[in-house]
Amino acid sequence: MGNVLAERLCKTRGQPENLVQSPTDTTLITEKQAVSVKFLAQLPHQNLTLNLALLYSNTVPTILKQSVKFKKEEQDRAARTHNFTAVFTELLIQPSSDEVQRLSAIGLENLSTESIRLSKPPQIKRKKLFYLSNYLFCGSSSRRRKIPLCPVHGGVCSSQNTFCIVDAKAVERLLVCLGNENAEVVEAALSTICTLLDDKLDVDKSVSMLSEANAVQHVLNVVKQHREEGLWQKSFWVIEKFLNKGGDKSASDISNDRVLPAILVSAFHHGAGNTRQMAEKILRHLNKMPNLYTSNYTM
Repeated sequence: MGNVLAERLCKTRGQPENLVQSPTDTTLITEKQAVSVKFLAQLPHQNLTLNLALLYSNTVPTILKQSVKFKKEEQDRAARTHNFTAVFTELLIQPSSDEVQRLSAIGLENLSTESIRLSKPPQIKRKKLFYLSNYLFCGSSSRRRKIPLCPVHGGVCSSQNTFCIVDAKAVERLLVCLGNENAEVVEAALSTICTLLDDKLDVDKSVSMLSEANAVQHVLNVVKQHREEGLWQKSFWVIEKFLNKGGDKSASDISNDRVLPAILVSAFHHGAGNTRQMAEKILRHLNKMPNLYTSNYTM
């Protein structure tokens, strides 16, 4: 059953000779991808037999691999129509394989990157606008309408229209994925979280939001549990952001971690260029740079 279903669902690309036909073909292919991903989110969680059949036949990863890139206008439109942000968020916690979680996180990363461009204040004509905290008020002082603004992107956000992973409540689920034993799943989830710390955004507010979700401890655990170079680079980058923007509590959580300094020293001595540089920055910030002639670090 799983193989038959996989064959029907995953034929999202035509044969080479068919790919030369008009833009209509591209739209149809994208729609097939969208319907396939939407199907995954609607699978009954309790139907263990069906879900196992799909996973063992590699159906779910195959569908997601066809659907994690969102660059063209047609793909953006399909992502909005079928609310891919919500779909990928749901797939993060459904009983699934590591590959499904990894690809779902990659899909969310690509979408979240687009949010930086798409999130904008509302365009309201011939009305006075008043900004206060994370809200925008429009109209006269006697008749103001409150419009909530995204604390991270600063505009009017939604999971469907601007692919906002904050609005989709994906952040908590991504942080849970950081506890996965599979380093590829962890790196994909961490990369998605990093999109919320882009310099084009209000990083102070992003750090504050992530701090409330205890993100620092999750990232510190990643550094302790994994030794992959790419994961260390991303983790150190996030830690540095929290040291610079997270205030006293974040600095205290990081500096009081007893294992981190030794890991940073190891990365400083043996890591690649970028990893070494980031480890050095954090060690200097913590005033725990090692003596270059020994393996010890200052207390």
